Amino acid sequence: MTQLVGAGYSVSTGVSDLSTFVKLLGVAMLVPIVLVIGVVIRRSNRGVGKGTCE
Repeated sequence: MTQLVGAGYSVSTGVSDLSTFVKLLGVAMLVPIVLVIGVVIRRSNRGVGKGTCE
């Protein structure tokens, strides 16, 4: 991601602003993606292990 911003600065100011926005957007999307993956894994493991120990 850092290379994206560096390449943007070498082109022009407008491109550097856009590349910075894209970088920040990608970083901001990490939290919702990780939360969704966690919920999916938790739901898929919900019934695993129940009733096996007596």
